Amino acid sequence: MRIQPDALIAGFPANRIRELLRQSDDFLSCHHATKILGLDGYKARHLLERLDQEGFIERNTDVPTSETEHYWKRTLKGNALSKALFSRPVSRRIAEKRLSEFMNRVHQVNADSRFLYRVRKVILFGSFLTDVPFVGDLDLAVELDRKEPDGEKHADMALARATEVAEKGRRFSNFVEMIYFAEQEVKLFLKARSRIIQMTDSRDGILKMAEYRVIYEYPKDNPPASAA
Repeated sequence: MRIQPDALIAGFPANRIRELLRQSDDFLSCHHATKILGLDGYKARHLLERLDQEGFIERNTDVPTSETEHYWKRTLKGNALSKALFSRPVSRRIAEKRLSEFMNRVHQVNADSRFLYRVRKVILFGSFLTDVPFVGDLDLAVELDRKEPDGEKHADMALARATEVAEKGRRFSNFVEMIYFAEQEVKLFLKARSRIIQMTDSRDGILKMAEYRVIYEYPKDNPPASAA
């Protein structure tokens, strides 16, 4: 997806809304809109409601809410916007190099006990699967899995990890963000601030419509952790 640099979405520059959707993943709240766009509480809530009405986000009912804090997640339309490009395409050679570097990071995540999630599957889709000499981005869908199969132990480890990074200066707005930090940490490491890597979840509905190829699967003799 490509959009014009001067395009507006919900009254805001499209590139700023794209940044909001990229950073918030499935746990978008007024806090994110305030932090990323500099809005006060009322305007942040109004913006999220407009994005909801326009089909870019929807309420995330899987996350506990309170009277003061609600969470949204990206829709298929929102995922497309979060991957939208303003820059020029890159050569296939550069894209291949970035993919190789990404896969090296996948193996680092799976081998390093600092990360509480492993990468179970990597799916490649998008323009890279074609034979065009230049590609817009490197579209990857990733499936993560807890390394610790016991749900309670995993939660304790996740909280301990969040507390550790908080003591080093990382700020969390609430307990929910602390619990989900371990998963977010892996995603940020895998992306490594790459401009052309666009990551989504392996359950993304776009895979039902797009051609794709599974390029990595964790050994089957290591079964996934059961749900908490």
